[in-house]
Amino acid sequence: MTTPWQPLADHITGTLTSALGGAGGAAGGNEGGAGGGAGGGGAGGGGAGGGGAGGGGLVGVYLHGSAALGGWVPGRSDLDLLVVVSDDLQDDLQADHDWRELARTCVTDLGADESRIPVELSMIRRSLAESPRAPWPFVVHATTRTARQQDPLVVLDDGAGDPDLALHLAVTRAAGVALHGPAPAELVGEVDRDDVLAQLSAELSWGVDNADEAYAVLNACRALRYAETGELVSKVAGGEWALQQRPEHDVVVRRALDAQRRGIRLEGAGMAGRALVQDVLDDLTWA
Repeated sequence: MTTPWQPLADHITGTLTSALGGAGGAAGGNEGGAGGGAGGGGAGGGGAGGGGAGGGGLVGVYLHGSAALGGWVPGRSDLDLLVVVSDDLQDDLQADHDWRELARTCVTDLGADESRIPVELSMIRRSLAESPRAPWPFVVHATTRTARQQDPLVVLDDGAGDPDLALHLAVTRAAGVALHGPAPAELVGEVDRDDVLAQLSAELSWGVDNADEAYAVLNACRALRYAETGELVSKVAGGEWALQQRPEHDVVVRRALDAQRRGIRLEGAGMAGRALVQDVLDDLTWA
């Protein structure tokens, strides 16, 4: 059965393969995959830059986040993709504006406004994938932050890097699905546990003040599960686990789970949500 996001994933993979060139299709993902890899085909193959890189500049395209972890919710979740390119890529896309155009072409959804799926795409070099480490350099990020956003946000690395890549790489290695290229664990190196914990803490601190309560609470739950078990799971799986491990937060966790499953957004975190997040932040400090 085709998942709602599969045509968009195929479009992105095909666009990247056409523009950058890539040897071979998908080697397959981890268990619980994407319902069939996109290989090198897919819709919308004529990406920016044309012609390809000749030497196979595209190393891999990987699904991570909720779609790979089994927690994707229509109308709520976005499509998270990690793209790995060769370190010595030499083609017409060296200019900043060409990288921007390729990224913009990739995340342009083919669907109607009401079915548009938000996308978060990160492109990195192979060397970072193989040896994940600060300062987490990237080539380009492209994001459509809301379902109705027409013009994606495209950002080039200014040298500061992006610590979010620690989590992207960790999830890709543990549970990612290969849409193109080798299996995730064959390419992506192990991310240091301290780096993962640091980024989980940073996300929680941001989320409690800037995101809705379901996001903040369920992120806290899955962060706690990672700290205690080493497992990276979806928001829903983290929340279900926390019901057993932290019964004192039962009410707020159940409310967050209900909102996540129904694809609705709550207001910002209330007192109960903030209390849970703070408890988890305290635990992460000593994890």
